[in-house]
Amino acid sequence: MQPRLDRATPAGYQRVVPPASSDRRLLLVTASVVVLAALLVGALLFFATGGAQGTPSPKPVYIGLESDLRATLDQGPRLYFAHPFGGTGFWLDTEGAHLVALVARLPGSPSCTVAWKNLSRGYYDCHGRKLSARQLDRYAVQFPKVGPQQGGVIVDFRHVDPAPQGPPR
Repeated sequence: MQPRLDRATPAGYQRVVPPASSDRRLLLVTASVVVLAALLVGALLFFATGGAQGTPSPKPVYIGLESDLRATLDQGPRLYFAHPFGGTGFWLDTEGAHLVALVARLPGSPSCTVAWKNLSRGYYDCHGRKLSARQLDRYAVQFPKVGPQQGGVIVDFRHVDPAPQGPPR
């Protein structure tokens, strides 16, 4: 068989065959199933995330047993906790014999995050300046003596105490 040497013309091409009624039915059923599955997944996500409820208001949060947290802090690194209500997280640290929840933001700054650098053994702001724990604001910390949370640590995000020492200049 020899290759075709004449020019191809549109008349020489096969024409489009219209879909059969069974093909149309299959496409409609499949599209309907996909749309229903998408609606079901959307509804599940809506209800699983709390529906149309707004952001929950900050309240005290239990973060663990005091003895376990102290044992971890005694090993070296500071513990970072994300803010459960969408605000600024905090670093759990010790100051003397007391646990403190240090706000992970430079005091007076809306967006300058403070990070603990383990190799440098210190807190550093977004400009690379070293800070002491006394230069950071604190969330209120409670230690329940009775009840189901006895022996634990509770951080109250509603109360922020100012840094004992002013921020760096």
